[in-house]
Amino acid sequence: MPVDAPTPHQPLVYVSYAWGDDSVAGREREAIVDDLCSALHQDGFEVGRDKRRQEIGDSIEKFAADISRADLVLLVVSQKYLKSYHCMVEELFQIYRRCFENREEFQQRTCLLLLDDARDDIGVSEELITHWQTVVQSQEHQLERLDPERTSSPHAWQALKRKREMIRCLPDILSALRDPVMPRGTLAISNDAFSAIRQLVRKRLENYAHWRRQRSSIIPEEQELQVDGGRSAPAQGSPSVHFLALVLSRGKQLVAKLDWNSPVPWEFHAYQWNAYEYDLMTSNYKVVDGLGYHLRPTVVASKDASGSDSMVEASTFRDLLSAAVEWQGEVPNREKTVLIELFVPVELLLFDWSSLLLPCDEDDVYGQESSLLEARPYVLRSIERFKQNRQLLQLKYAHLSDGKGRWVSGDSAEKVGNSMACKVQETVNLVAIKRLTPPEGEPRLQGAWCRGVVNTMAPLALWLRQADDCHDESACHQYLDDHYSDRLSGHGDKDPVNPLCQHFEELPKLRRASISEPLSKHLVLLVDHPDRQPLSPSASQQAPLSHSSQQ
Repeated sequence: MPVDAPTPHQPLVYVSYAWGDDSVAGREREAIVDDLCSALHQDGFEVGRDKRRQEIGDSIEKFAADISRADLVLLVVSQKYLKSYHCMVEELFQIYRRCFENREEFQQRTCLLLLDDARDDIGVSEELITHWQTVVQSQEHQLERLDPERTSSPHAWQALKRKREMIRCLPDILSALRDPVMPRGTLAISNDAFSAIRQLVRKRLENYAHWRRQRSSIIPEEQELQVDGGRSAPAQGSPSVHFLALVLSRGKQLVAKLDWNSPVPWEFHAYQWNAYEYDLMTSNYKVVDGLGYHLRPTVVASKDASGSDSMVEASTFRDLLSAAVEWQGEVPNREKTVLIELFVPVELLLFDWSSLLLPCDEDDVYGQESSLLEARPYVLRSIERFKQNRQLLQLKYAHLSDGKGRWVSGDSAEKVGNSMACKVQETVNLVAIKRLTPPEGEPRLQGAWCRGVVNTMAPLALWLRQADDCHDESACHQYLDDHYSDRLSGHGDKDPVNPLCQHFEELPKLRRASISEPLSKHLVLLVDHPDRQPLSPSASQQAPLSHSSQQ
């Protein structure tokens, strides 16, 4: 299987090593890396190497971020490497994080080349752990003395937090690195002009490309929708069905009153759910027959209004999504990459759907559980929108489709939970909300912000579910620009919204295609099409497939 040709701007292979040392050991490291890069160049690979690719004034941290996004990183590990902040925290740990701390993917994307002076240190040594704990304690003491309010040196505090997180993961990182059988020591690595390493590089790149195709296969491009007067129409030759709607509505109350002060407000309800297919040829949803029979019911204990124990038969959200994915794979002649539309009540907008783990796919060569984000492209939708002012939703969607829509972003987006909600609702050209920070405060306040988003009737809203110390707002803007084909461009308040956003099914597909980026996991997409509703709320209650779901 051929590997895609590398370009000088996007190296397939990066080398991570500790450089800048003029000692004898430092010159030896530099020589082996020089020879290795030369051998890989002879094989046609472009190799990223900070000392060669950086110019004066370039950011070392930016290059470290580039390394963490590489398809394959050769880790030339020395004793100096294991005690270097940039090598261990900004490079090695960030690679591990970008693999979602998944051991198998991390091993596919890294190759350990262990030099002689570190052969005894690559294990989970007490000395190495103690070294990093001492570094953290010393720096924390200094920062507490210089910035006791933690307001003047935010970057220093963030760096300290990353060191702590690296220490937490260090045993698993080192265990994953030393597990594969690899040449160790300078002579073994460079033997026969690095022949073993060169073969391994090509094999790893081919395996990783295969893995990404399996994880990121999305609906074929011929299934794109075309625009006709601002409404969606099926492209010629596209399959008749490739959308699956799962409609969740509040069922039995497990306590007398929903408590937003609870860390997990969704645990106070069982949820009824119904499943529908969307037929692009007829523009109608139809009830799915047989999907419910795949569920494995469970029994959960709860308290009724009087405080007495009661038992409620329920299925978890994992059961529901697992059944949906399994059904898609079993129905003959059906694309496995059906887009899942999750119609949810407002409190479930706070649930971490992307990280929900599903059983491993039978076709997964690594035989591991995958998250919902890995398994299928999905998008959140608001079932409550269709109980409110649907005419306003239609009007805002028309403005979006005609290119007249504007973003609500920055401070305005953060205020949607209170003072801005009515203004956004009343201004028909405010059609999309972009918040690149998580909703703040206790769950009640987060829920109030989500309620405000729903009430605005804006067809598109996106926000980050979780903060990431490694990504400030400008990095989030860059992520959206790089991975969403300009659909989510325009980052200022009142900037125009790209009318291509009317094809909302493209956004979750693009998010899944960028799955190696941590921000993809944290990005929440809420979209609503005024003409895409499975059934009226009253009809939904009459549908034959109604099952209880409780996380």
